[in-house]
Amino acid sequence: MISKFKYKAHVSAICLTCLAVPALAQEPVQTGGWQDKIKTDIRVTLQYITEENKDLGTANDEMADSFSQQIQLMTGVDFNEDLFGFFHGRALNIDGETGFEDETGQSVGADQSFFELRELYLQKKNLAGIVPLSLQVGRQRVREPRALWWNSDNDLVRLNYNSTLLNNFIAVGENLSSYRSNTDSDFREDDENRFRVLGESSWQYKYNHFLEGRFLYEDDHSGLEDTGSIVPANNRDNEDQNLFWAGVRAAGEFREPLPAAAKIKYRADIIGVAGEEDILNTASAGTDARLVTGSTNRDVLGWGLDAAATVDPFQEGGFVFSLGYAFGSGDDGSSGTDNAFRQTDMQGNSSRVGLERQQQKNYGEVLRPELSNIHVLSAGAGYPISEATDVSLTYFYYRLDEEETSLRSSGISAPLNGNDKSLGQGLDFALNMNVGEEFGINAPYADWTDFRFVAGTFFPGDAYDPSNDNAALRLFTELRFKF
Repeated sequence: MISKFKYKAHVSAICLTCLAVPALAQEPVQTGGWQDKIKTDIRVTLQYITEENKDLGTANDEMADSFSQQIQLMTGVDFNEDLFGFFHGRALNIDGETGFEDETGQSVGADQSFFELRELYLQKKNLAGIVPLSLQVGRQRVREPRALWWNSDNDLVRLNYNSTLLNNFIAVGENLSSYRSNTDSDFREDDENRFRVLGESSWQYKYNHFLEGRFLYEDDHSGLEDTGSIVPANNRDNEDQNLFWAGVRAAGEFREPLPAAAKIKYRADIIGVAGEEDILNTASAGTDARLVTGSTNRDVLGWGLDAAATVDPFQEGGFVFSLGYAFGSGDDGSSGTDNAFRQTDMQGNSSRVGLERQQQKNYGEVLRPELSNIHVLSAGAGYPISEATDVSLTYFYYRLDEEETSLRSSGISAPLNGNDKSLGQGLDFALNMNVGEEFGINAPYADWTDFRFVAGTFFPGDAYDPSNDNAALRLFTELRFKF
Protein backbone atom coordinates (compact mmCIF):
# COMPACT_ATOMS: atom_id res chain seq x y z
CA MET A 1 0.00 0.00 0.00
CA ILE A 2 1.07 3.57 -0.55
CA SER A 3 2.61 5.14 2.49
CA LYS A 4 0.03 7.69 3.66
CA PHE A 5 2.65 9.53 5.66
CA LYS A 6 4.95 9.85 2.63
CA TYR A 7 2.12 11.08 0.41
CA LYS A 8 0.96 13.63 2.99
CA ALA A 9 4.54 14.83 3.43
CA HIS A 10 4.90 15.57 -0.29
CA VAL A 11 1.51 17.31 -0.48
CA SER A 12 2.53 19.40 2.53
CA ALA A 13 5.81 20.24 0.81
CA ILE A 14 3.91 21.44 -2.25
CA CYS A 15 1.74 23.71 -0.12
CA LEU A 16 4.60 25.03 2.01
CA THR A 17 6.60 25.90 -1.10
CA CYS A 18 3.90 28.51 -1.82
CA LEU A 19 5.53 30.61 0.87
CA ALA A 20 8.88 30.58 -0.92
CA VAL A 21 7.61 31.18 -4.46
CA PRO A 22 7.09 34.97 -4.17
CA ALA A 23 10.85 35.43 -3.95
CA LEU A 24 11.07 34.25 -7.56
CA ALA A 25 8.89 37.10 -8.83
CA GLN A 26 10.22 40.63 -8.77
CA GLU A 27 8.68 43.94 -9.77
CA PRO A 28 8.56 44.30 -13.57
CA VAL A 29 11.64 45.89 -15.04
CA GLN A 30 10.86 49.32 -16.45
CA THR A 31 12.03 49.42 -20.04
CA GLY A 32 10.87 52.84 -21.13
CA GLY A 33 9.25 52.76 -24.53
CA TRP A 34 9.81 49.00 -24.77
CA GLN A 35 7.78 48.09 -21.72
CA ASP A 36 4.57 47.95 -23.75
CA LYS A 37 6.25 45.78 -26.39
CA ILE A 38 7.65 43.12 -24.06
CA LYS A 39 5.42 40.76 -22.12
CA THR A 40 6.90 38.20 -19.72
CA ASP A 41 5.32 35.37 -17.77
CA ILE A 42 6.98 33.35 -15.04
CA ARG A 43 5.32 30.05 -14.17
CA VAL A 44 6.24 27.72 -11.34
CA THR A 45 4.99 24.13 -11.16
CA LEU A 46 5.28 21.77 -8.20
CA GLN A 47 4.25 18.22 -8.98
CA TYR A 48 4.04 14.97 -7.07
CA ILE A 49 3.20 11.67 -8.80
CA THR A 50 2.95 8.30 -7.11
CA GLU A 51 2.18 4.94 -8.73
CA GLU A 52 1.38 1.61 -7.15
CA ASN A 53 1.35 -1.83 -8.77
CA LYS A 54 1.88 -0.61 -12.36
CA ASP A 55 3.36 -4.06 -13.16
CA LEU A 56 0.20 -5.77 -11.79
CA GLY A 57 2.34 -7.84 -9.44
CA THR A 58 4.56 -9.44 -12.11
CA ALA A 59 7.79 -8.02 -10.66
CA ASN A 60 6.68 -6.96 -7.19
CA ASP A 61 7.23 -3.33 -8.16
CA GLU A 62 4.67 -2.02 -5.69
CA MET A 63 5.25 1.72 -5.32
CA ALA A 64 7.21 4.52 -6.95
CA ASP A 65 6.97 8.29 -6.77
CA SER A 66 8.53 11.59 -7.87
CA PHE A 67 8.57 15.13 -6.58
CA SER A 68 9.35 17.66 -9.34
CA GLN A 69 9.87 21.39 -9.57
CA GLN A 70 9.68 23.40 -12.80
CA ILE A 71 10.23 27.09 -13.53
CA GLN A 72 9.24 28.47 -16.94
CA LEU A 73 10.02 31.84 -18.49
CA MET A 74 7.97 33.03 -21.46
CA THR A 75 8.75 36.33 -23.17
CA GLY A 76 7.03 37.82 -26.22
CA VAL A 77 8.41 40.88 -28.02
CA ASP A 78 6.56 43.05 -30.53
CA PHE A 79 9.50 44.48 -32.48
CA ASN A 80 7.01 46.35 -34.64
CA GLU A 81 3.47 45.89 -35.93
CA ASP A 82 4.54 43.09 -38.26
CA LEU A 83 7.39 41.32 -36.41
CA PHE A 84 6.93 39.28 -33.25
CA GLY A 85 9.46 37.19 -31.34
CA PHE A 86 8.87 34.58 -28.64
CA PHE A 87 11.11 32.80 -26.12
CA HIS A 88 10.10 29.94 -23.83
CA GLY A 89 12.61 28.24 -21.55
CA ARG A 90 12.41 26.09 -18.46
CA ALA A 91 14.43 24.59 -15.64
CA LEU A 92 13.21 21.22 -14.38
CA ASN A 93 14.29 19.02 -11.50
CA ILE A 94 12.84 15.53 -11.00
CA ASP A 95 13.56 13.61 -7.81
CA GLY A 96 12.13 10.10 -8.11
CA GLU A 97 11.10 7.31 -10.46
CA THR A 98 7.71 8.31 -11.89
CA GLY A 99 8.94 11.37 -13.79
CA PHE A 100 7.16 14.60 -14.68
CA GLU A 101 4.28 15.50 -16.99
CA ASP A 102 4.31 18.89 -18.66
CA GLU A 103 1.34 20.93 -19.85
CA THR A 104 1.53 19.35 -23.32
CA GLY A 105 0.88 15.87 -21.94
CA GLN A 106 4.45 14.78 -22.66
CA SER A 107 6.32 12.79 -20.01
CA VAL A 108 9.89 13.34 -18.85
CA GLY A 109 11.82 10.43 -17.31
CA ALA A 110 13.02 9.81 -13.79
CA ASP A 111 15.76 11.54 -11.77
CA GLN A 112 16.75 14.34 -14.13
CA SER A 113 17.71 17.98 -13.79
CA PHE A 114 18.16 20.19 -16.83
CA PHE A 115 17.58 23.50 -18.55
CA GLU A 116 15.66 23.43 -21.81
CA LEU A 117 14.91 25.82 -24.66
CA ARG A 118 11.31 24.99 -25.55
CA GLU A 119 10.47 27.70 -28.07
CA LEU A 120 12.40 30.42 -29.87
CA TYR A 121 10.89 31.82 -33.05
CA LEU A 122 10.21 34.91 -35.11
CA GLN A 123 6.84 35.59 -36.71
CA LYS A 124 6.41 37.93 -39.68
CA LYS A 125 2.82 39.10 -39.83
CA ASN A 126 1.01 40.62 -42.83
CA LEU A 127 3.28 38.67 -45.14
CA ALA A 128 3.37 40.14 -48.66
CA GLY A 129 0.83 42.70 -47.50
CA ILE A 130 -1.79 40.01 -46.88
CA VAL A 131 -3.18 40.61 -43.38
CA PRO A 132 -4.19 36.99 -42.49
CA LEU A 133 -0.87 35.57 -43.78
CA SER A 134 2.17 35.12 -41.51
CA LEU A 135 5.48 33.24 -41.52
CA GLN A 136 6.86 31.66 -38.35
CA VAL A 137 10.45 30.37 -38.24
CA GLY A 138 12.25 28.60 -35.39
CA ARG A 139 11.48 26.23 -32.55
CA GLN A 140 7.74 26.41 -31.88
CA ARG A 141 4.82 24.46 -30.51
CA VAL A 142 2.18 22.93 -32.74
CA ARG A 143 -0.99 21.81 -31.02
CA GLU A 144 -4.64 21.07 -31.56
CA PRO A 145 -7.31 20.87 -28.86
CA ARG A 146 -7.67 17.08 -28.58
CA ALA A 147 -3.89 16.50 -28.97
CA LEU A 148 -4.53 13.35 -31.01
CA TRP A 149 -2.17 14.69 -33.67
CA TRP A 150 0.26 17.04 -32.03
CA ASN A 151 1.06 19.02 -28.94
CA SER A 152 4.84 19.33 -28.96
CA ASP A 153 7.77 21.67 -29.64
CA ASN A 154 9.53 21.33 -33.01
CA ASP A 155 11.99 23.09 -35.32
CA LEU A 156 9.79 24.31 -38.16
CA VAL A 157 9.23 26.82 -40.92
CA ARG A 158 5.51 27.47 -40.74
CA LEU A 159 3.14 29.44 -42.98
CA ASN A 160 -0.16 30.51 -41.35
CA TYR A 161 -3.37 31.90 -42.81
CA ASN A 162 -5.78 32.89 -40.04
CA SER A 163 -9.07 34.67 -40.73
CA THR A 164 -12.45 34.81 -39.03
CA LEU A 165 -13.87 31.68 -40.67
CA LEU A 166 -10.77 29.92 -42.02
CA ASN A 167 -7.57 28.98 -40.17
CA ASN A 168 -4.74 27.09 -41.87
CA PHE A 169 -1.08 26.28 -41.52
CA ILE A 170 1.51 24.24 -43.35
CA ALA A 171 4.91 23.55 -41.82
CA VAL A 172 8.11 21.71 -42.64
CA GLY A 173 11.08 20.87 -40.44
CA GLU A 174 13.38 18.49 -38.62
CA ASN A 175 14.55 18.79 -35.01
CA LEU A 176 18.19 19.85 -34.86
CA SER A 177 18.84 19.12 -31.19
CA SER A 178 17.16 18.23 -27.90
CA TYR A 179 17.84 21.77 -26.60
CA ARG A 180 18.39 20.31 -23.14
CA SER A 181 21.47 20.64 -20.98
CA ASN A 182 21.55 16.86 -20.34
CA THR A 183 21.77 16.05 -24.05
CA ASP A 184 24.00 12.99 -23.69
CA SER A 185 21.54 11.15 -21.48
CA ASP A 186 18.29 12.37 -22.98
CA PHE A 187 18.69 12.85 -26.74
CA ARG A 188 18.97 10.04 -29.25
CA GLU A 189 19.92 10.31 -32.88
CA ASP A 190 16.62 8.75 -33.97
CA ASP A 191 14.74 11.64 -32.35
CA GLU A 192 16.69 14.08 -34.48
CA ASN A 193 16.57 12.51 -37.92
CA ARG A 194 12.84 12.68 -38.55
CA PHE A 195 11.83 14.99 -41.38
CA ARG A 196 8.20 16.14 -41.25
CA VAL A 197 5.70 18.03 -43.38
CA LEU A 198 2.44 18.81 -41.60
CA GLY A 199 -0.60 20.99 -41.93
CA GLU A 200 -4.16 21.62 -40.91
CA SER A 201 -7.21 23.59 -42.01
CA SER A 202 -10.25 24.58 -39.94
CA TRP A 203 -13.39 26.05 -41.55
CA GLN A 204 -16.27 27.49 -39.54
CA TYR A 205 -18.96 26.70 -42.08
CA LYS A 206 -21.73 27.67 -39.64
CA TYR A 207 -21.62 29.55 -36.37
CA ASN A 208 -19.96 27.25 -33.79
CA HIS A 209 -19.69 24.35 -36.26
CA PHE A 210 -16.34 23.38 -37.80
CA LEU A 211 -14.92 21.07 -40.43
CA GLU A 212 -11.20 20.41 -40.12
CA GLY A 213 -8.55 18.46 -41.98
CA ARG A 214 -5.01 17.49 -40.99
CA PHE A 215 -2.08 15.65 -42.53
CA LEU A 216 1.46 14.64 -41.61
CA TYR A 217 4.23 13.11 -43.69
CA GLU A 218 7.25 11.73 -41.85
CA ASP A 219 10.51 10.37 -43.19
CA ASP A 220 12.46 8.72 -40.37
CA HIS A 221 16.00 8.49 -41.75
CA SER A 222 17.84 7.77 -38.52
CA GLY A 223 18.94 4.36 -39.82
CA LEU A 224 18.92 0.94 -38.21
CA GLU A 225 21.86 -0.75 -36.51
CA ASP A 226 23.98 -3.14 -38.61
CA THR A 227 23.42 -6.88 -38.49
CA GLY A 228 25.70 -8.44 -35.85
CA SER A 229 25.82 -5.36 -33.61
CA ILE A 230 24.78 -5.40 -29.95
CA VAL A 231 22.11 -2.92 -28.82
CA PRO A 232 20.54 -2.27 -25.40
CA ALA A 233 17.47 -4.37 -24.69
CA ASN A 234 15.41 -1.21 -24.14
CA ASN A 235 16.60 0.38 -27.40
CA ARG A 236 13.70 2.43 -28.74
CA ASP A 237 14.95 2.93 -32.31
CA ASN A 238 13.50 -0.37 -33.49
CA GLU A 239 12.00 0.99 -36.69
CA ASP A 240 12.48 3.47 -39.50
CA GLN A 241 9.31 4.64 -41.13
CA ASN A 242 8.06 6.53 -44.14
CA LEU A 243 4.45 7.24 -43.26
CA PHE A 244 1.59 9.55 -44.19
CA TRP A 245 -1.34 10.40 -41.90
CA ALA A 246 -4.54 12.12 -43.07
CA GLY A 247 -7.70 12.83 -41.12
CA VAL A 248 -10.88 14.87 -40.84
CA ARG A 249 -12.71 16.28 -37.83
CA ALA A 250 -16.22 17.59 -37.34
CA ALA A 251 -16.79 19.61 -34.17
CA GLY A 252 -19.19 22.14 -32.76
CA GLU A 253 -22.05 22.78 -30.40
CA PHE A 254 -25.84 22.90 -30.49
CA ARG A 255 -28.03 25.22 -28.48
CA GLU A 256 -31.21 25.55 -30.50
CA PRO A 257 -33.88 24.19 -30.62
CA LEU A 258 -32.78 22.80 -27.25
CA PRO A 259 -34.11 24.34 -24.04
CA ALA A 260 -32.63 27.78 -23.53
CA ALA A 261 -30.16 26.65 -20.87
CA ALA A 262 -28.99 23.42 -22.54
CA LYS A 263 -25.86 22.93 -24.64
CA ILE A 264 -24.43 19.92 -26.48
CA LYS A 265 -20.87 19.77 -27.80
CA TYR A 266 -19.70 17.13 -30.26
CA ARG A 267 -16.48 16.08 -31.96
CA ALA A 268 -15.55 13.21 -34.27
CA ASP A 269 -12.14 12.36 -35.77
CA ILE A 270 -11.34 9.79 -38.45
CA ILE A 271 -7.63 9.26 -39.20
CA GLY A 272 -5.79 6.95 -41.57
CA VAL A 273 -2.09 6.06 -41.80
CA ALA A 274 -0.28 4.46 -44.74
CA GLY A 275 3.31 3.89 -45.86
CA GLU A 276 6.13 1.50 -45.06
CA GLU A 277 8.57 0.78 -42.27
CA ASP A 278 11.75 -1.20 -41.59
CA ILE A 279 11.67 -3.22 -38.36
CA LEU A 280 14.80 -4.30 -36.49
CA ASN A 281 15.05 -8.05 -35.79
CA THR A 282 16.97 -9.02 -32.65
CA ALA A 283 17.84 -12.00 -30.45
CA SER A 284 18.92 -12.21 -26.83
CA ALA A 285 22.58 -11.36 -26.20
CA GLY A 286 22.63 -11.57 -22.41
CA THR A 287 21.19 -9.37 -19.70
CA ASP A 288 19.86 -6.05 -21.01
CA ALA A 289 21.38 -6.62 -24.47
CA ARG A 290 20.12 -7.72 -27.90
CA LEU A 291 21.93 -9.03 -30.99
CA VAL A 292 20.78 -7.50 -34.29
CA THR A 293 19.97 -10.36 -36.68
CA GLY A 294 18.56 -8.29 -39.55
CA SER A 295 15.56 -6.21 -40.49
CA THR A 296 12.14 -6.63 -42.09
CA ASN A 297 10.37 -4.27 -44.46
CA ARG A 298 6.57 -4.11 -44.42
CA ASP A 299 3.72 -1.92 -45.58
CA VAL A 300 1.53 -0.03 -43.09
CA LEU A 301 -2.19 0.63 -43.49
CA GLY A 302 -4.32 1.40 -40.43
CA TRP A 303 -7.02 3.71 -39.19
CA GLY A 304 -8.38 5.28 -36.02
CA LEU A 305 -11.54 6.93 -34.73
CA ASP A 306 -12.12 9.26 -31.78
CA ALA A 307 -15.58 10.70 -31.07
CA ALA A 308 -17.23 12.30 -28.06
CA ALA A 309 -20.23 14.33 -26.97
CA THR A 310 -20.70 16.54 -23.93
CA VAL A 311 -24.11 17.47 -22.58
CA ASP A 312 -24.44 20.53 -20.38
CA PRO A 313 -28.12 20.66 -19.37
CA PHE A 314 -27.82 23.79 -17.25
CA GLN A 315 -24.63 25.58 -18.48
CA GLU A 316 -24.13 27.13 -15.05
CA GLY A 317 -24.14 25.45 -11.67
CA GLY A 318 -25.07 21.92 -12.69
CA PHE A 319 -23.69 18.58 -13.85
CA VAL A 320 -21.97 18.16 -17.22
CA PHE A 321 -22.04 14.69 -18.78
CA SER A 322 -19.68 13.25 -21.41
CA LEU A 323 -19.59 10.09 -23.49
CA GLY A 324 -16.75 9.01 -25.79
CA TYR A 325 -15.51 6.18 -27.95
CA ALA A 326 -12.06 5.76 -29.49
CA PHE A 327 -10.62 3.02 -31.68
CA GLY A 328 -7.23 2.24 -33.17
CA SER A 329 -7.00 -0.70 -35.56
CA GLY A 330 -4.84 -3.71 -34.77
CA ASP A 331 -2.98 -6.22 -36.94
CA ASP A 332 -4.09 -9.85 -37.12
CA GLY A 333 -0.83 -11.00 -38.75
CA SER A 334 -2.63 -12.55 -41.72
CA SER A 335 -0.69 -10.60 -44.37
CA GLY A 336 2.58 -8.79 -44.92
CA THR A 337 0.87 -5.45 -44.25
CA ASP A 338 0.76 -4.08 -40.71
CA ASN A 339 -2.82 -2.91 -40.21
CA ALA A 340 -2.22 -1.49 -36.73
CA PHE A 341 -2.91 2.21 -36.42
CA ARG A 342 -0.30 4.30 -34.66
CA GLN A 343 -0.19 7.97 -33.69
CA THR A 344 2.33 10.55 -34.88
CA ASP A 345 4.71 10.56 -31.85
CA MET A 346 3.87 14.27 -31.58
CA GLN A 347 0.59 13.64 -29.73
CA GLY A 348 -0.17 14.66 -26.16
CA ASN A 349 -3.42 12.68 -25.67
CA SER A 350 -4.48 15.19 -23.05
CA SER A 351 -7.30 17.71 -23.47
CA ARG A 352 -10.01 19.72 -21.76
CA VAL A 353 -13.21 17.68 -21.42
CA GLY A 354 -16.44 18.10 -19.50
CA LEU A 355 -16.21 21.43 -17.68
CA GLU A 356 -13.03 22.15 -19.68
CA ARG A 357 -11.15 23.82 -16.82
CA GLN A 358 -8.01 21.65 -16.82
CA GLN A 359 -6.28 19.10 -19.03
CA GLN A 360 -7.18 15.45 -18.48
CA LYS A 361 -5.84 12.23 -20.00
CA ASN A 362 -7.97 11.33 -23.03
CA TYR A 363 -7.78 7.59 -22.33
CA GLY A 364 -7.31 7.34 -18.59
CA GLU A 365 -4.78 8.40 -15.98
CA VAL A 366 -3.31 4.94 -15.31
CA LEU A 367 -3.36 2.95 -18.57
CA ARG A 368 -3.01 6.06 -20.83
CA PRO A 369 -2.50 3.94 -23.97
CA GLU A 370 -1.55 5.06 -27.44
CA LEU A 371 -4.50 4.82 -29.82
CA SER A 372 -3.34 1.55 -31.39
CA ASN A 373 -5.00 -1.91 -31.40
CA ILE A 374 -7.57 -0.78 -28.86
CA HIS A 375 -11.19 0.14 -28.18
CA VAL A 376 -11.79 2.75 -25.45
CA LEU A 377 -15.28 3.58 -24.19
CA SER A 378 -15.57 6.41 -21.68
CA ALA A 379 -18.37 8.05 -19.70
CA GLY A 380 -18.00 10.86 -17.21
CA ALA A 381 -19.71 13.53 -15.15
CA GLY A 382 -18.36 16.82 -13.89
CA TYR A 383 -19.78 19.15 -11.27
CA PRO A 384 -18.78 22.76 -10.44
CA ILE A 385 -18.62 22.99 -6.67
CA SER A 386 -18.08 26.73 -7.05
CA GLU A 387 -16.97 29.19 -9.71
CA ALA A 388 -13.36 28.29 -8.86
CA THR A 389 -13.55 24.55 -8.06
CA ASP A 390 -14.89 21.55 -9.90
CA VAL A 391 -14.74 17.76 -9.61
CA SER A 392 -15.25 15.00 -12.17
CA LEU A 393 -15.49 11.23 -12.32
CA THR A 394 -14.73 9.34 -15.55
CA TYR A 395 -15.10 5.63 -16.31
CA PHE A 396 -13.10 3.82 -19.03
CA TYR A 397 -13.61 0.40 -20.59
CA TYR A 398 -10.69 -1.04 -22.63
CA ARG A 399 -10.64 -3.88 -25.13
CA LEU A 400 -8.02 -5.03 -27.66
CA ASP A 401 -8.89 -5.06 -31.34
CA GLU A 402 -6.56 -8.02 -31.99
CA GLU A 403 -5.01 -10.39 -29.46
CA GLU A 404 -1.44 -9.27 -28.68
CA THR A 405 1.30 -9.66 -26.08
CA SER A 406 1.81 -5.92 -25.54
CA LEU A 407 0.39 -2.50 -26.23
CA ARG A 408 2.36 -0.13 -28.43
CA SER A 409 2.57 2.33 -25.52
CA SER A 410 1.02 2.13 -22.06
CA GLY A 411 1.33 3.17 -18.43
CA ILE A 412 1.08 -0.48 -17.34
CA SER A 413 4.31 -2.49 -17.63
CA ALA A 414 2.82 -6.00 -17.29
CA PRO A 415 2.75 -8.15 -20.47
CA LEU A 416 -0.45 -9.32 -22.16
CA ASN A 417 -1.10 -13.05 -22.49
CA GLY A 418 -1.92 -12.95 -26.23
CA ASN A 419 -5.06 -15.05 -25.77
CA ASP A 420 -7.71 -12.58 -24.58
CA LYS A 421 -8.99 -9.17 -25.65
CA SER A 422 -10.46 -7.81 -22.41
CA LEU A 423 -7.90 -5.24 -21.20
CA GLY A 424 -9.77 -3.96 -18.19
CA GLN A 425 -11.47 -0.89 -16.75
CA GLY A 426 -10.37 2.43 -15.34
CA LEU A 427 -11.83 5.09 -13.05
CA ASP A 428 -10.47 8.63 -12.70
CA PHE A 429 -11.41 11.22 -10.10
CA ALA A 430 -10.19 14.78 -10.71
CA LEU A 431 -10.34 17.98 -8.68
CA ASN A 432 -9.42 21.36 -10.18
CA MET A 433 -9.22 24.53 -8.14
CA ASN A 434 -8.22 28.14 -8.69
CA VAL A 435 -6.84 28.65 -5.19
CA GLY A 436 -6.71 32.43 -5.46
CA GLU A 437 -10.36 32.74 -6.41
CA GLU A 438 -11.54 30.04 -4.01
CA PHE A 439 -9.73 31.24 -0.89
CA GLY A 440 -8.33 34.65 -1.88
CA ILE A 441 -4.77 33.62 -0.98
CA ASN A 442 -2.71 34.16 -4.13
CA ALA A 443 1.00 34.47 -3.47
CA PRO A 444 2.32 38.05 -3.79
CA TYR A 445 2.74 39.11 -7.47
CA ALA A 446 0.91 35.95 -8.63
CA ASP A 447 -1.81 36.38 -11.25
CA TRP A 448 -3.29 33.00 -10.37
CA THR A 449 -2.62 29.84 -8.38
CA ASP A 450 -4.06 26.55 -9.65
CA PHE A 451 -4.29 23.24 -7.83
CA ARG A 452 -5.03 19.93 -9.56
CA PHE A 453 -5.44 16.47 -8.08
CA VAL A 454 -6.19 13.26 -10.02
CA ALA A 455 -6.66 9.79 -8.57
CA GLY A 456 -6.74 7.07 -11.23
CA THR A 457 -7.36 3.34 -10.84
CA PHE A 458 -6.98 0.53 -13.39
CA PHE A 459 -8.60 -2.87 -12.94
CA PRO A 460 -6.97 -5.43 -15.30
CA GLY A 461 -9.02 -7.77 -17.47
CA ASP A 462 -8.42 -11.28 -18.81
CA ALA A 463 -5.83 -10.07 -21.33
CA TYR A 464 -3.41 -9.87 -18.41
CA ASP A 465 -2.35 -12.86 -16.33
CA PRO A 466 -5.44 -13.74 -14.25
CA SER A 467 -3.25 -14.39 -11.19
CA ASN A 468 -2.10 -10.77 -11.25
CA ASP A 469 -5.46 -9.05 -11.01
CA ASN A 470 -4.61 -6.44 -8.38
CA ALA A 471 -5.64 -2.93 -9.31
CA ALA A 472 -3.03 -0.32 -10.27
CA LEU A 473 -3.23 3.16 -8.74
CA ARG A 474 -1.84 6.54 -9.77
CA LEU A 475 -2.08 9.80 -7.81
CA PHE A 476 -1.20 13.09 -9.49
CA THR A 477 -0.90 16.32 -7.49
CA GLU A 478 0.10 19.65 -9.01
CA LEU A 479 0.29 23.25 -7.88
CA ARG A 480 0.96 25.96 -10.48
CA PHE A 481 1.66 29.68 -10.15
CA LYS A 482 1.65 32.34 -12.86
CA PHE A 483 3.40 35.64 -12.21
